Amino acid sequence: MIKKLVLLTGRRDLSAEQFKAHWAGPHAQIIKGIIAHFPSPDTVRYTQNRVIQTLQEISRLRDAFKVDGIVELHVPAPKPPASAVTSGAVQAMIADELRFLDGLTECVVDPVGEDLSLSEASWKTIVISERREGVALVDYKSQLEATYSSKIDGVQQRCFNWTSQIGFRAGLKNESSGPDSFVELWFEDRERAAQVVSEGLHKMRDLVSRASAFAVDPLKIL
Repeated sequence: MIKKLVLLTGRRDLSAEQFKAHWAGPHAQIIKGIIAHFPSPDTVRYTQNRVIQTLQEISRLRDAFKVDGIVELHVPAPKPPASAVTSGAVQAMIADELRFLDGLTECVVDPVGEDLSLSEASWKTIVISERREGVALVDYKSQLEATYSSKIDGVQQRCFNWTSQIGFRAGLKNESSGPDSFVELWFEDRERAAQVVSEGLHKMRDLVSRASAFAVDPLKIL
């Protein structure tokens, strides 16, 4: 399976509730229509991680990542089948994106770890960062893995997602350089989650050019 994480920012003339309602309602139905064209559509996983709070930010020459939601998608192929295009489903998705989105950056990632929540009672956070110029990739990865170790008190599970490819959508703003990693973390309680991710980004400050940590409310669509 191929995993994608997609950064979304809502249109500025929509409230947070309007953005979430459209994303979970009309847009989710369109995505389901596309997924139906994939071989073995029942194996596809589609989750909407709705941002509920920005926990910490780091910015140097560029602004930190600003997002309202993060799509988490597991699909058997990188692109929708031809039948999804000829049926008009893909075109419907692109047209609908303009109705509620201001920005979209699609990242294909290589996941390391378990990203299927083991407990519905968990608090989920996602830490997004961009490696600082001149920092070796091996150093960036090893420090990030050590910073958010599974041995940290309160961490229930974690998944490191290393970006391998970035895509954009015509007509929408994007993160041109994109994040180098997404770290998904699950915690026993909200306060501990905020503490760990904030302290972690402080430790990473010399290795990243920008970063954002979000508390999210995951909504499983498929």
